[in-house]
Amino acid sequence: MSSRASCIAAVAVWVLSACGGGSDHSPNPNSPNPPTTATTITVSGRVVNNWKNPVAGMPVVVSGKPPLVTDGNGRFSVSDVTTPYDVSLVHIASRTATIYKGLTRADPVLVGSSDAPASQTANVSGSVSGISLPQPALHYTAVYVITDGGYEYNFASTAGAWAFPSFRWYGSPNTTGVMHALQVRNSAGGVPVEYKAYGKREGVALASGGTFAAQNVRLNAIPNGNVSGTVSVAAGYTLSTKGLSLQLSPEYDMSLQSENTSAAAFSFVTPNIGPTALMLYASATKGGAGSTVYRRGLPATASGIALSIPAGPGQNLPADGTTGVGTTTQFSWSAFAGGVHAAEFYSDAANKPTYIIYTAGTSTTIPDLSSVGLGLPPATPYKWSVLALAPISNIDQIAVDAGFWGLFRTLPGDSSLVASAERVFNTSP
Repeated sequence: MSSRASCIAAVAVWVLSACGGGSDHSPNPNSPNPPTTATTITVSGRVVNNWKNPVAGMPVVVSGKPPLVTDGNGRFSVSDVTTPYDVSLVHIASRTATIYKGLTRADPVLVGSSDAPASQTANVSGSVSGISLPQPALHYTAVYVITDGGYEYNFASTAGAWAFPSFRWYGSPNTTGVMHALQVRNSAGGVPVEYKAYGKREGVALASGGTFAAQNVRLNAIPNGNVSGTVSVAAGYTLSTKGLSLQLSPEYDMSLQSENTSAAAFSFVTPNIGPTALMLYASATKGGAGSTVYRRGLPATASGIALSIPAGPGQNLPADGTTGVGTTTQFSWSAFAGGVHAAEFYSDAANKPTYIIYTAGTSTTIPDLSSVGLGLPPATPYKWSVLALAPISNIDQIAVDAGFWGLFRTLPGDSSLVASAERVFNTSP
C-alpha cells in the first residue's frame, strides 16, 4: 500500500495543511505550578512525492499561518510554529489525504500520494554465460534489473537468452542500472536445493525508447550455505509463511524460497555471494489480522535463529458496524510497542476520499478537509484498519524522503509490519 484545512483547492496538486492536534493545554489558574511557555520553532520543510522528487508550487499552510507555496525544490519555511504540530497532505486527483500527527522536527520531508512521474521504457536483452548451456532439467536462471525508479525480473531461456521488451522505470529518460543473475537447481517438487552460479553487471546505461541488446552477464560458481532456526508466534496467531530473499540493494531483494506451512522449524539452503546479505521473514494470521517479522543482513550461514512474530494492534472504538460517524468520532486501538501506526480509512464506493493517518498515538479522528474538497462524504459505507511498523519510536522518524513505506523496506536488523483486522462503519447522513 502507498500513502494516499486548507487554502487553495487545485486539481492534481497537493494541498498541505497543518494544525495543532491533541488536547486543550490552557493553563489552569489554580495549578500550584506556573504555566510554561509553549515551544515554537521555524519549520523549514520539503514536500516530495513517492519517488522522492520535489513537488514545486504546492500550497502550504502550517498551524493556521498564511498559505505559502513551495519553491522549485519543493521547499517551504514557516516561523513561530508551536510543537507538536500535525500536517495534512491532500492530493485532489486521487482523492487521498495523508496526515502526519505529532511532528516536532524543524526540517520535515513530507511524503504522500501524488501523480506518478513520467514512465520510461526501453528494450533490454542479453544472455548469460559461464554455466552449462543448454541448462539441465530442474535448473533455471533468474535475471534482475534494478535502476533508479525501476525494478523487474525475468528468466533466461534454456539456451541462456533473456529479454525485457519493455523494461519500465519512472523519472528521468536516462538511467543507469545494475543486473543480477542467479542460477538455481530445484528439487522435483520445485524447492531450491542448490544455488549454482551468480553474476552481476554494473553500469547498464539506458535511455527511454532505446534498444539495448547484448547486455550479457557472466556467472561464476558460488558456494552454498544454510540458515536454520524456529519461529514463535503471538497468542492466537497461526504461522502461515516463512521465506528467504537475497538483498540486491537497500530497497530491492530477490525472492529465493517461500514455504507456506505452520511448522515452526525452518532450514533454507542459501547462496553465498560475498557481502550480499539475506533477508529472512515469517508471517502469521489471526482472523483478518496479520503480522510479519523481517530479519535483514543475515550471512549465508547461520543456525539457531529465533524469530518472534508480535501481535498487531487491535481496534477498540467505534464498534464494528457503527453508524453516524463524523469528523468528531474517536477511533482507537491498542498500542503496538516500539512502533508507529498508520490508521487507514477507505470506501469501496466510487470517488470517495481515502484518509491515511500516521501517529505514534492510539487514537485519532478523521480530519475535516471539506475546505479543499476532501470532506468526509455523508451516508457512505467505509472501512478502517490499522497498520504498525517497528522499530520506529516517533513520527519525526518517518518525516524523511523515504517515508513510511521506504523505511519499511530498509530498516536494518529485525523489523515488524503488522495489520489489524478490518472494521466497517457508515458516515452520518
